[in-house]
Parts: sequence; C-alpha cells; structure tokens
Amino acid sequence: MTSGVLNLDKKLIAGNYIVTATDENGIIQLGTQVEPGDILIALSGSGNSLNIIKALEMAKNMGLATFAILGYSGGRCMALADSVIHVAVNDMQIAEDTQLIVGHMLMQWLRENPANMDSAKL
Repeated sequence: MTSGVLNLDKKLIAGNYIVTATDENGIIQLGTQVEPGDILIALSGSGNSLNIIKALEMAKNMGLATFAILGYSGGRCMALADSVIHVAVNDMQIAEDTQLIVGHMLMQWLRENPANMDSAKL
C-alpha cells in the first residue's frame, strides 16, 4: 500500500491517501489511487455534499469499505456508507469540530497500534 496526499477542497480519506474532492477530477483521482483493502472515510457536515456522495458511490462500486462522519440529519451519505458516526447536531461548526475530534482519536489509535494497521478487519 502506498501513501500520499492529493489536495483539492473537502476532505476524504481513501486508504493511505487524503483526497479532497470538489469535482469530477477529484473523484477520478480517487478511483486511480486506491488498492485492494483500502477504505474510504467520508467527512460531510450535512451528508449531502454531491462530491462526497459520488465518492462514496464510486468507492462502493470498487468494493471498498466505506465509513462516514456526518452531522445534521446525515443526509444521503447516511445510507451510502457501510459504517457511520452520526452527530445529530444542526450546527456546521460543531459537526466539523466533531469530525476533527474523531480524526484525532483515529490517528492516536493508529500511532499506538501500528502492528494492527495491516491486519485490522474493517
């Protein structure tokens, strides 16, 4: 598995790639960068960002496990992701703050459990 960073606008994590997708180009980059066993973690405050919805759909079509961290009602992403962390709050700032907290917790766990990264069952 390789790692790298592709930057555009809204955050998506695909396997070891942090991919931001604002348009079709970002989603195409996602499609060319993933490998078997990679996962996609989608972050959307509303759950209705079209680029995030398209990325989740593409990841599912590619057989990736999909996860989402969502606010508000969870939007369309709620039904698309395999596993969801949903914070039912109607405030974008709090929804985004929650995504940061979960991201920090995930990174801390990965740092403390490096041997589990390759063998984790998602």
